[in-house]
Amino acid sequence: MVKPADSLSSFSTNDFGVELEEFGGTSEPLPGLDGGAYEEYTERPFESWVKTDGSKMPVQGRLRMSDNLDEAKVFYMDVAGRDAVRVEIQFRDFHDFNFPYHVGTPIRLTGSVAERDGRPVLNKISELVSVFGKSKPNKR
Repeated sequence: MVKPADSLSSFSTNDFGVELEEFGGTSEPLPGLDGGAYEEYTERPFESWVKTDGSKMPVQGRLRMSDNLDEAKVFYMDVAGRDAVRVEIQFRDFHDFNFPYHVGTPIRLTGSVAERDGRPVLNKISELVSVFGKSKPNKR
């Protein structure tokens, strides 16, 4: 099976003047690197939403880190058509749910919610489910 890294390495070595007929089982560069056509990546659409259920809040959206470098434990869930949901978690949840792994991906997150400055803040995670992936982080 040809791996994309082999195609990239094959193209890179040739680009730097090292002529190889084959590298890692391939003689073809990755599509697009030689100026040819390639299939552009398109993300699968997904539904984003927020629900309030008493002291619990399930939310589905794209997880991202805070833009503020002073907020190392602050994340946001981007939800279409509304303000992002702030997520402030302690190290235990950060570790148990492998939180940084999910940054940039659509997830469904459920946790305890508190209000700060008139906005909901998720602060204790009870469940994290990847919308498309097979990741099954710790559940409590």
